[in-house]
Amino acid sequence: MFYFENQDQTAESEKLISLSSLVTGIAHELNTPLGISITALSYLRDFIQKMQDNPDAEDLKECIEKLDKSSQITMSSLKKAVEIIEDFKSIDVNQMCDTRNIFNLHQLLDNIIVSMSSYLTRHNIKIILKCPDNLELKSIPALYTQIFTNLIRNTIIHGFSKPSHGHIIIECSSKENLLQIFFFDDGKGISELNLSRIFDPFFTTMRGNGGKGLGLHLVYNIITYKLKGHIDCISKEDEFSCFIMTIPANIPE
Repeated sequence: MFYFENQDQTAESEKLISLSSLVTGIAHELNTPLGISITALSYLRDFIQKMQDNPDAEDLKECIEKLDKSSQITMSSLKKAVEIIEDFKSIDVNQMCDTRNIFNLHQLLDNIIVSMSSYLTRHNIKIILKCPDNLELKSIPALYTQIFTNLIRNTIIHGFSKPSHGHIIIECSSKENLLQIFFFDDGKGISELNLSRIFDPFFTTMRGNGGKGLGLHLVYNIITYKLKGHIDCISKEDEFSCFIMTIPANIPE
């Protein structure tokens, strides 16, 4: 009894730590665009007050230019804040489609690769698919689409130097209702320091360059909480990365 109680307490403690990290992360991400917006609006307000107190201080053209610039900065920053909130909402796996179907995994993966072909070509990345043609799952196909789309994009953005060139290998097998997937790339790998943090919310090595740190966190949440599976990653810097996933092949209704 004590063992199970201790297990429950550990699980709850981990959830609280994860929640705290998530709240801290989104607060940090939102602070920058909202801070810029407040600064721009404050400048705008001071400028308008100045014009009201001394309407002849600046000509109309310069006034319009300053108003336009401040409004553009504010609009751009608020759009950024909206994007962060939308990305944050996307990690709620409970809001995702949970329609269960019998589907062919090879066909689903092939469709994803085809849909991303222009993106892959642009970055000079080739995907090698090793999946049995007859591998069928009774699960939630929309979640698998989310998993692999995010893994592919994350790997291309973070896994290869620019200009990029390399390979991604997706290898799947099934045994006794367990699906095992190896998602391998021959890119620049992940440092040992970062490897333990890659699934943390808002952790990214590309802060300021488009990285929000939610892609792998979303993948982790889907596999762990929605599909009741497990995901891990092994990597050697400057050589490779490999995500290893073990997921029940059949999800009961």
